[in-house]
Parts: sequence; C-alpha cells; structure tokens
Amino acid sequence: MRFLPAVLLIVAGAIPVMAGEGFRWKAEAVDEIQRPNLPESDSLGGVAWVSNNVYWAVTDEKWHPVVWELEFPMDVTTGKLNACCMKMLCRPQKANDIEGLVLDPLDGSIWLADERKGCIGQYDPKTGMRLGGAVELPAVMRGFRLDFGIESLTIGKDGLTMWTCSEEALQADGP
Repeated sequence: MRFLPAVLLIVAGAIPVMAGEGFRWKAEAVDEIQRPNLPESDSLGGVAWVSNNVYWAVTDEKWHPVVWELEFPMDVTTGKLNACCMKMLCRPQKANDIEGLVLDPLDGSIWLADERKGCIGQYDPKTGMRLGGAVELPAVMRGFRLDFGIESLTIGKDGLTMWTCSEEALQADGP
C-alpha cells in the first residue's frame, strides 16, 4: 500500500447536505490515506456522492481509467474524517481519458465523460461494461481542442438533465 495526503481527495469530494435545512457537515483533513499500490490510483478526477460516507471517483490516467469507491468514515460530532478506504470498482471498457463521473439516480448506472473521445457514455459500475446510453453533444461542443475536451459532468436529481463543460475554449471560440 502507498499513502497519499487526503487533502487532495477532500478538495475533490464535497460533503453533501445530509440533514435539515441550514445544517452542513464540516470536513477536516486527514493526514494520509491508504490506497492500492497501482499507478491508476494516483490521480483522481470526477467524484460522485453515492451514499452516507461513500463516493465514487475516476482516475484520469490516460488509457487506463478506473472507477474507485472511496469511503470516508466521519465523526459526526466533530466533522473530522477518520480515514479513507479506497477500492477498485471497475475498469470502464472502451474509455480513454475519463474526467467526469455521475451516478444515475434512476437506474444506478454511471455516466462517464471521456475528454479525449469527446463523448459521454453510460456504464455498469460493477463490470465496467458500456451500456446503450450515450449523450448527443451539440455540434459546437464537438469542436473541442485535443485533450482539452469535456472536463466535468453532473446530473439533476430527477436524472433527466445533465451538465458538462470543456476544459478550454472550443475551436469556435478562437484561440
């Protein structure tokens, strides 16, 4: 196992509002977390809240994307994160450079934004198999600069609305 400062993960993973109006969790940094001794566990991209203290994140390691499950047990009285457990969920098939990840609230699948291919596809989070769903991007969004394409992804609670943006200006925007 290798260790990684958890501050990087905490910045990437927001703690959701989980109680009554006006109440928010306060998260404090953990000194370090254990992570698998795999190069694919180095660089986390998109992070999605799953339930309680569980999040899913994707590595943006080109050509070897992996979806991870991260568990942050928290002391609810102090807001201190006690640890982080990290385990591999799947390797998304036919994916290159995944930057965005969302959990579909309707069926439990995941949607992944592939920066290099410029597409958003639906996957099974247990097997990594590509499912039938795909998002048709507007023509202007297909004019992204190589390796500066789709960088983020989120979905509405109803599962019917999705948002994304590019990392840099589109070709139609000029230099």
